Order: sequence, then structure tokens, then C-alpha cells
Amino acid sequence: MEEPETSLNVRVTAAVASLNNQLGWNLTPLQVESYIAAVCKLVTAEVLDSQLDQILQNYHLDHQQVQAMLSAENPESNDIWKQHMSSVNAYLWSRHTIEKATTIEWDDIVQNVVLEIFRSMDKFRYESRFSTWSYSVAVRRFLRDRRDAQSQRNGRNKTVDSLKSSDEWNYLLSEEQQPEQIAEEAILAMMVRQLLMDTLGEQPALIFHLWAFEGFSLSDIVRKTNLHYPRVRMIAHKARDIVRNDDDVRAWLGLA
Repeated sequence: MEEPETSLNVRVTAAVASLNNQLGWNLTPLQVESYIAAVCKLVTAEVLDSQLDQILQNYHLDHQQVQAMLSAENPESNDIWKQHMSSVNAYLWSRHTIEKATTIEWDDIVQNVVLEIFRSMDKFRYESRFSTWSYSVAVRRFLRDRRDAQSQRNGRNKTVDSLKSSDEWNYLLSEEQQPEQIAEEAILAMMVRQLLMDTLGEQPALIFHLWAFEGFSLSDIVRKTNLHYPRVRMIAHKARDIVRNDDDVRAWLGLA
């Protein structure tokens, strides 16, 4: 019987070769080996083929930027950080929530966000574009800082029942989305994915993502994961309860 590591390597190798040919990446043999080695460290044997293809495409687009940002020896690292943080700051500033940040100094927000992104980069797995992931990290840090500042003045109510209704998700899943809504859906999906990975693990995070954001039915997910229906249903509902009661998600949806 083939070892999981061997099977994964074969799948990643085939996926790299297929995408390299289909998308005209023109990778050298050395680059192909580098892609395979890097992505094998990012995924597990349970990764879906569609996920694997998406991770590889995101890796192809973003790995040079990410590696440069992580390397203190790279002479372009500082300029890349400045450029990236400029776009992150512009996004935060454009959010309606920024109007409520009167108790937080903007310079402090920027400093905290930079540190949060840097400290979290080891968790980035190329499941989304780096910009989407870093925006989600920045938003969570901003919301946490804003909430802490507000609690110092007013105290905070830590007891929340649930989301108002499923309507809060509907504008994100509408077929008539505008580009801004699509971007915000991606950021929310990344926030939720990371929340569930931190609390329940990788597989429950994937199950909820497929159910809530990709539109798969629980029966579809059973076929994709080879888990029994009661198990998938229990995981999905437990994940939903965690998401409904997360302060950052509620703040993002305007419920906090």
C-alpha cells in the first residue's frame, strides 16, 4: 500500500506539471522541484484536487513576495513591506468600521497590524491570495484593538446569543455581487477559515468552508471527505456555533 507521503508527492507533482503546461508558467526543472517540495509541506494527504490546484496557483503568484517579506537579508524586503502595508492601510481606512476608531491612534493601528501580519505569516498556507489573507489578519487585529479600546470606556458584554439570522450571510453569497462584495466575502471566508483551524482543526475548517462559502450540501461533503453524514453534520453545526459567537466575525458583519 502506498504511503500517504508518497501519494501526496505524486499528486503534487502531477498538479504542478499540469498547471505548468496549462497556464504557461515555463518553470525550469529546478523550479518544478522547488514548487513540489514547498507545496508538499503546506498540505496534507486529505487535500482536495481543486484545493491543491488553487494553492499551487496562489503559490505561483505570491511566493516570491512572501519569501522576500520574510527575509531580512533581501534588499527589497523593506520596500515590499511598505508597498504591501500601504494597500492594507488603504483597505482598513476604506472600511466603514474605521469611522468608529476614534479611541485608537492610527499610528498604533498600523504598528499593531504590521506586527500581527509578520507574526502570523508562518500560518499562511496559500489557500487564498496573500493580499486576501493579510487583509483578514489586519481586520481581525483592528477589530480586536477597537473592541479593547471601547471596553476600556464602556465595558463589554461577552454574552451573545447568535447571529441575528442567516440574512447576514446572504449579501455575501448573492449572485449579483459587486467586486467590493466579492473581495469582502473572500476576506470573511479567510477569517472564518483561520478561526476554525485555530479552534477545531483543518478538516472541520474545510467542511464549514465548503458548506457555508462554496455552496456544497452536507451530502456532497460526505462524498468528498469519506466521513459519515452524522459526523459531517455535527462538525458543520459546531463550527457554525463558533463562527456565530466570534467577536471578530460579528463585528465584521456589524452585529457587535
